[in-house]
Amino acid sequence: MREEYSTPLTVDDLARCAMYSKFHFSRMFQRVTGISPGRYLSAVRIEQAKRLLVSTTLSVADVTNQVGFSGVGSFSTRFRYSVGVTPSRYRRMDPPPFVGGCGGGCGVVRGSLAWNGAFPAFVGLFSGRVFEGVPARHVIMERPGEYVLDGVPAGSWYVLAHSMRGNLLGGTGQVQIGPESDLRVPEIRLRARRIADPPALLALLDDSAREEEPAALAC
Repeated sequence: MREEYSTPLTVDDLARCAMYSKFHFSRMFQRVTGISPGRYLSAVRIEQAKRLLVSTTLSVADVTNQVGFSGVGSFSTRFRYSVGVTPSRYRRMDPPPFVGGCGGGCGVVRGSLAWNGAFPAFVGLFSGRVFEGVPARHVIMERPGEYVLDGVPAGSWYVLAHSMRGNLLGGTGQVQIGPESDLRVPEIRLRARRIADPPALLALLDDSAREEEPAALAC
């Protein structure tokens, strides 16, 4: 999937390659990665699109074709949903503020984050298991320790964390937040990325890395 992302792959194609039935393949894939094959493939394509946008001068239309999307409209919509900004704005790397919130009856999520490394880390609330879209609430931590996410809308959320340098990540299972709730979640320990982990698509996670390595943009 990571090598053939530019081709029009279907779940049937992937299941045939793995020598499973479509149903069994989809079920096993979701069990291992936490998301469906279709969502994983879309995330891989968006990850490659991000790379092309900052490392080449290809137009958005050309990037669309190279990563396997059928049209610029569907690509731009998916990119903005996943990354938080449009493809053109991502290329300029001028992301908008990531602000979430609720209109009343908000909850609080508390926890602790541990990692090894002299770099900040991000903790945010997402509706799914993938770092995509605009988090409901988030905080950037300069050092390991306690965090508090307040103003959390009622609903089901995943607490996901990622290093602002390198590829360390972690998270919790789904948590339920009700109006006025105050929930403490288990400690999150960042670990190295595994091959089955979906790509992290959030633009916020790329900002500081680009500031640190401006020469990479010129290649």
